[in-house]
Amino acid sequence: MQRDLSRSLPVRLWPLLALALSAGCSMLPGIAWVIDPDDVDAEFEELSGKRVAVICRATSLEYAHPTVSRDLAVRVAALLRKNVRKVEVVDERELADWVDKHDWHDYREVGRALKADMVVGIDLERFELSRGSTLLQGHADVRLAVYDVKDNVKVWEPTRQLSVKFPPNSPYAAADRQEDDFRRQFLGVLAERVARHFYDYDSRKDFAFDSTVLR
Repeated sequence: MQRDLSRSLPVRLWPLLALALSAGCSMLPGIAWVIDPDDVDAEFEELSGKRVAVICRATSLEYAHPTVSRDLAVRVAALLRKNVRKVEVVDERELADWVDKHDWHDYREVGRALKADMVVGIDLERFELSRGSTLLQGHADVRLAVYDVKDNVKVWEPTRQLSVKFPPNSPYAAADRQEDDFRRQFLGVLAERVARHFYDYDSRKDFAFDSTVLR
């Protein structure tokens, strides 16, 4: 999605733009961020105005992390409600009630039952919280796709599997924090990395992963 920065530039910022132009191109990325901090475009924008079901399954992880798939879906759904224009996300309680009562195999099957226009399907193939017994470092692998329920087709998937490691470089000492607190923190990071495929976001968040504290 292209943006016309000249139209959105407040009058008070024109002197700053003039200074950047006189100084050369090096200041222009910073000016662009001031004008529009959500500098990375959504990969898939067609959830806007739709009724959407967010469903996560993690069959191989259920014994070690029995609630992780539902927790991740709830967090992703909340982010879509907050950031995607005019989206209607299927209520998590309605979805959980249907899933618990039915033996289903295809995301579109659930979407039809819940009268959704589209389904965000999340296959959580890996979810780990620790490196050995003394270090905490989350690692998750996710396959993501969007299905059009009416046309019964997959309409989008990213070009490669999403793999998230948090913190990316320096694990936390297990003695410094509770595993449950770290699990919630990592789920927050993972949910954002999944959800932001569907709305514009601030690229600087990638550089803050080591210091991010999510509740």
